[in-house]
Amino acid sequence: MRRRQVANRNHQERKLTLMLSLD
Repeated sequence: MRRRQVANRNHQERKLTLMLSLD
């Protein structure tokens, strides 16, 4: 469960970085 949370957090961070890079 904890491992899944970390993965989800990483995914969110990656999405945010992608949005910033696109902008």
